[in-house]
Amino acid sequence: MTALVGAVGAVVEGRGGRLFLGRQEGFDLGRFINGSALPPSLLVQWRATLVRRGRELSSRGIPYVFIIPPDAASIHFEDLPDDYPGPYQTPGQVFLAAMGDIPGVRFVYPVEALRASRGGLEVYQRTDSHWTTFGSGVAYQEIMKVMATSIPCQIIPTSATRFTFRNSFGDLGSQCEPERRSEIPIVSFDGREPDRVLERHGAQRQTTTVTHMPDIPVGRVLAFRDSFMTDLSPYLARSFSDFLTMGTTTRVMLDAVDDWEPDVVISEVAERRLVAFETDHQTHSYDWLYLTDHSGDLGKSVLRALNLLAGGEPVAAADIMQKEEHNLLQNSVHAYSAAVIFEAAGDHAKAAPFAEAALTAAPDSIGALALAARCRLATGRLGEAVKVLSRAVEVAPWNGAIQELYIYSLIQDGQSAVASLVAETALRSIRDHANLWYWAAILREASGQFGEALIAVSSALQLDPNNLAYLDLSNRLHTRG
Repeated sequence: MTALVGAVGAVVEGRGGRLFLGRQEGFDLGRFINGSALPPSLLVQWRATLVRRGRELSSRGIPYVFIIPPDAASIHFEDLPDDYPGPYQTPGQVFLAAMGDIPGVRFVYPVEALRASRGGLEVYQRTDSHWTTFGSGVAYQEIMKVMATSIPCQIIPTSATRFTFRNSFGDLGSQCEPERRSEIPIVSFDGREPDRVLERHGAQRQTTTVTHMPDIPVGRVLAFRDSFMTDLSPYLARSFSDFLTMGTTTRVMLDAVDDWEPDVVISEVAERRLVAFETDHQTHSYDWLYLTDHSGDLGKSVLRALNLLAGGEPVAAADIMQKEEHNLLQNSVHAYSAAVIFEAAGDHAKAAPFAEAALTAAPDSIGALALAARCRLATGRLGEAVKVLSRAVEVAPWNGAIQELYIYSLIQDGQSAVASLVAETALRSIRDHANLWYWAAILREASGQFGEALIAVSSALQLDPNNLAYLDLSNRLHTRG
């Protein structure tokens, strides 16, 4: 093993000079290849989430395809250095074995096709952690075998692609000293380019793109993506009438699904990102995360503040918002961002008018509804918070975080019986949100249903076994029993 830069093992050099992602940004190559990257509780969380996604999307008549781009170590395991034994079972294989058959979900893990395509053009970059445009084309053919059974589409034949070559440092080669480059194939296509209809850039490099192919009459695809989609999207965008991507995220945002009404939903989650589970149950809505226009001076200031907030500097972010307060009051587009930032800085009084402005501008946005409710709760307006949250659960009954906030507000407003009814009703369809189980346990305990409360908190612990609040409640209930 050769540790080339940064923390020990950040980049690992294998045989033939091939570079592998080592230990950085939560990834650990050693755990990746020895089968310990996906603990049982994480697999339980993933399966519960995918079961709910499959059910929700099937109820809308929308097929769901879950694509797992393999990591380079799963494809070129023979190039790993001697002190990294080759994988006996890749994380993708562990994941798929744990998921089993899930109604409404189709999986694509093109590991065998990519392995079989080695020996000619590079399928993975030698100085990068991603596949090449040739490798993504191999994966594309496997993906389209599944997609073609769900939706009319135009499959690009391999004869319609050509490759030229250029040298690239890649995301691993650029970390080396001196920097390393490798030759990679670059794809080009016969025929016309897709029209780019929309492009948005948000905080932490969150990106939305929408493309349209006029020559293809049908096929509307919504893809929640990560960085492996960069080299895959040129193929997919040419295969469907409309192709919308949002990311980087492992979430599926049903508010986006309901707004865009796609024919197919894709989750593209890199094998190494399976360890970085991100719950679907969040109160920030997709329209704020992915559709906000940050062009212009004000937009750029807001984006700078959001990046500071994401970097753990809420006070510095709020300082920027304070300087832009006059402009923000004249522009409802950024009212939501201003409220989020002031809320994070602990200034709910300052956040409240912006939250109300965001709600007025988008009265059915789950993010605006939840944000207004939190500000109302923080400023003692319990009844008004309950009112706005009752609307939020009508708009997004599938969102566990919204349900949780509604339950909390009802309890604070002295309506525990109603809160219990809301919790039990929500759990019929939302079984992958640990906090919802926790609140159900609290309410069951309060009504003397100790056995049922223990069942609920045990369900919460299956999803989040190290949560101290869940463990304390479980211990208390066991003592009672």
